[in-house]
Amino acid sequence: MMLGPILLALMSFLFTVCSACPQGEFSMLYSTNITTNSTTNSTNHLDPRWYSVPDLRGMYIGPWPVTKYDAVNGNQAHIPYCYVDAWAVSNLAPLFGEVFSKFKEAIDQSALDFVPDPDCKGVLECECSPNSNPNTLRISGAPANGAKEGTRSDASCGFMYFSTEPGRHTVKIANYKWDDTAGHAEKVLEATHEIAHVVGLDHEHQRPDRDVDLRFHCFALRGAVQAYDKLEFAKDNPDKAEIPYPAECKDLHPIFCLDKHLCHNPTLAVQWKFSDMLPFTLGNLWPQNRDFQRGPDINTSPIDTDSITIYPSFAGAVKEGDSPIFPDDAVLLGVSRDDDKEFPIYTGGNADPALAGLSASDISRIVQLYPKNIVKISGSDGW
Repeated sequence: MMLGPILLALMSFLFTVCSACPQGEFSMLYSTNITTNSTTNSTNHLDPRWYSVPDLRGMYIGPWPVTKYDAVNGNQAHIPYCYVDAWAVSNLAPLFGEVFSKFKEAIDQSALDFVPDPDCKGVLECECSPNSNPNTLRISGAPANGAKEGTRSDASCGFMYFSTEPGRHTVKIANYKWDDTAGHAEKVLEATHEIAHVVGLDHEHQRPDRDVDLRFHCFALRGAVQAYDKLEFAKDNPDKAEIPYPAECKDLHPIFCLDKHLCHNPTLAVQWKFSDMLPFTLGNLWPQNRDFQRGPDINTSPIDTDSITIYPSFAGAVKEGDSPIFPDDAVLLGVSRDDDKEFPIYTGGNADPALAGLSASDISRIVQLYPKNIVKISGSDGW
């Protein structure tokens, strides 16, 4: 059976990257993992996360990274890394030195660590070599060699199942050069967000219960006005429209069609070229090719608006880089449970990116995913 182009696009979006950072002044994302009461002793049991991936087999292999359990010396979950080319060594190696420092507290409390690939070309530079392990995290510019602007940073997700293709674990940082001091702190934070995805943290603002603690203003997103215009044209000109007006919106005005359907349905969003909506889709609304699963206490754990991987208020906004005003131009707004007041969200919990970083919830999730002293009970599928 052949897959339609929309489903193929969605599958590519889901399985290729964990995130794509919006560009501009507020291009950092944030995510937090809630702390659940359920604990696991096996890295291939994904239930503790607020959502996870299906139990795939065949062309796919087990979740990565894998914890090596050692009751004597303590557990180890080392993520080997290398830089794909000389440009990445010169520009991104210094950047990631700062990024890994942002994880120090999590590393100190867990089995997690980042280590140079033992087969790197050069001990300090660590450029990837033909002998690098297929599971090594490959760090590059986006595109490689920093060739041009206009791309987005992204990373493969830890604790996901991957194909057996070598080089499947990647992080790509867009539009950055080490000698460009403007925006350096923002880029460190953006890369920290991507590494948080690599170790298994996912977007807090995509939790199925997001709307309890956040407000999503879809109309403030880039592409929303254009999507509305196309819907209006299709409804008023059914014989001339490129694609028919959505059946789900048969009796709805285009403004309500956008609000109730395109702003929440990833399949429709792709069909109507409103891709800026995809990173805001609630986890339980994705197609079956990625099966989101809740942790046991998701409804009792408030959204962590200080997390390193939750989107900031103006991410993806029409006025993202043009002096946006809160709350009018914001896409995501925090909402107080006490008095219903709205407040802005910042990457890593601080308006100053140099001071922002992993939240206490992020760290506790890493400790849970990579326990330092828990003895493993069941087997693991490996990398």
